[in-house]
Amino acid sequence: MRRLLTPGLTLSLALFVALRALLLHTAFDETVMPQYELYPMGTIPGLLFGAGEIPLHYHYDNAAGQLFTGFAAAPLYLLLGESYLALKLVPFLLGVGGLIFLHLFLRENFSERAATIGSLFFALGPVPTMMKYSVFAGGNHFEHIPFAIFTLWCFYRLHREHGGSDRRWLFITGLAMGFQLFILLGALIPILLLCFVHLGTRGVRASLKDLTALAPGFLLGAAPLILINVATSGRSGSFVGATVPKDGPRFLDRALEFAVQRIDRAATFDDFLGMPAALAAWLFVAVTAVVWFACLPGALRGLRQLFRGVSSGREGAPGLEGARLVPLSLYLPGIVVVFALTNFKLYDLEPPMQAEGYRYYLPHFLFVLLLFSILCDRWLSAEGAKRIAARALLSGGFFAASFNLTYLDLSFQRTGAGGCYAGYNYVQTARALFKPTNLPVIGNFPGSWDEWEPDREAIITIIETFESPWREQLYIGAGWCEAQKQYMANADATAKGEAFLDTREFLPAYPKGVRGLVARGAGLTARIFWREHKGRWSLAEWIRIQTPRPDPGVAEVIAGANIPYEFPHAEREFGRLFELALKTMSELDPQRAEQFARGLGHLAGVVLERGVPSEVAELEERYHAVPVEKRNALLRGVGEQLAIASDEPHIPNTARRLTAPEGARTLDESFERALERLLRGN
Repeated sequence: MRRLLTPGLTLSLALFVALRALLLHTAFDETVMPQYELYPMGTIPGLLFGAGEIPLHYHYDNAAGQLFTGFAAAPLYLLLGESYLALKLVPFLLGVGGLIFLHLFLRENFSERAATIGSLFFALGPVPTMMKYSVFAGGNHFEHIPFAIFTLWCFYRLHREHGGSDRRWLFITGLAMGFQLFILLGALIPILLLCFVHLGTRGVRASLKDLTALAPGFLLGAAPLILINVATSGRSGSFVGATVPKDGPRFLDRALEFAVQRIDRAATFDDFLGMPAALAAWLFVAVTAVVWFACLPGALRGLRQLFRGVSSGREGAPGLEGARLVPLSLYLPGIVVVFALTNFKLYDLEPPMQAEGYRYYLPHFLFVLLLFSILCDRWLSAEGAKRIAARALLSGGFFAASFNLTYLDLSFQRTGAGGCYAGYNYVQTARALFKPTNLPVIGNFPGSWDEWEPDREAIITIIETFESPWREQLYIGAGWCEAQKQYMANADATAKGEAFLDTREFLPAYPKGVRGLVARGAGLTARIFWREHKGRWSLAEWIRIQTPRPDPGVAEVIAGANIPYEFPHAEREFGRLFELALKTMSELDPQRAEQFARGLGHLAGVVLERGVPSEVAELEERYHAVPVEKRNALLRGVGEQLAIASDEPHIPNTARRLTAPEGARTLDESFERALERLLRGN
């Protein structure tokens, strides 16, 4: 039996761990995707620990891998605390496992050199999209990759060592396929390719017999997905149905978009050491194009062999050996066809979220990485031009991958932030309670946004199962969801400069003691949708538009308009947000400015509670720019936020360094009043 840890694998593991450890330690904010990580993946452990009673299937949309990631995070939270860093260790550890099986797959089916090339390339990147996703706890897109590699390893071992007929390995391979599909529905493409390879190498008659072992394994692996769909009345089917374009597919245009027009941007390179990102992008495209087209003839020969095996009704010859490149090469046309037939979208996003817009390319990067390793190994064994070409491919591929190093901050000026950030977001968790497919709704659903409303009595009942401060955060989230529904129902009027927000329509339905929190969440929504209109109105103008009347909770709406819901999870955003807040205060009338200053205190309270030293120092410096007459309001907001920031509320010593111009008790009194409300159960 060959040893597992070869020099190539050892070096690759060391590189994989070192790069991601440096990235998470020195530049954590380059890896944050809070709106897709902290809920549901980061919140599920808390629910497992008894934070409250939300049925698990409420968190299922279409990617069951999110549930898997949430469960996998639970032991890490117990060991390391419920931090954002601990959550990111889930994809990190899965990546380590995926790297090991990638090395084994290439070593056992091709060569030791191919395995070393592939595992080093995987460890280095090979592109920023994959590098960042290897520490994005998104639940499905990267988390699927290690399971895809494991399925390949099982399938090829089944055929290489057992001729495709060993019942134990048929069961194991089926289990791997089923669980891979549980993690990501898109895994159906590579699974179908492997099934076709099996059919072509084994023949129809033998394949039908193999199903008696393969199918039970598959059903067991997919059992969690099946159970979830039973609980959600087939939500996966609804998702698949919703991906069909309503106006009919523009097949050719969308196929070209995925395979040609977006392929250079999909890697999401940034400039590095003065070299333009476009250089790496086009070099990577050129390298992968050469690799794919060079492997295509062998894949097509294998495909012909498989068709002969299927049509003959008996086992094809010479088994898997001639068809090894088929599932690796044909994934690209497979995903192009699927993309062209659906309404999935690719889009450019601002840093550090660029990778999220091109997540559908992740499996393609995996398969082309495998082909790159195989082709370079073969050509290095040849003579003349092929050997030269192999060296050029290796140089080009690894040079482009080196652009990933741009994300490391070797100045070590902002280290350790991830361990300070909370690894959950109960404000976002309220989304699960406002999804009509989870809770009964009042009115006509499905219908337009103004034809139905949420069952608030059922929502409040669930929220009240939570203890403080998660209960209070969920009520803020409830206000966010309520206002979001109003925005969607009044989008046309909003575009004309009318207010979309009317708290009178929903605030009276909530317990009196929490209405302020619900209104604060509504203000958060106002801030979110301002981004769609900031080309027309400043934030101050937008706040005046949305608060034309003294509606219930209007002061909290204004305060809530201070914090975008993505914050507080990126230190890099704090300075920009604080400066915008100061500008907005100067443009508001005195009454609104007072409440907005209190909302700025909520943002400051987040910073003080998590205690990142460089960020606290920045807050202390910027605090002096706050007008003296607004500092008491800001400190009241700090106290209110600290009271609901954690399950052990306290005032950090750093908060007391923000001196109050009118009496030293402002912060303490606000904190104590907020705590008293919590103890009274609102």
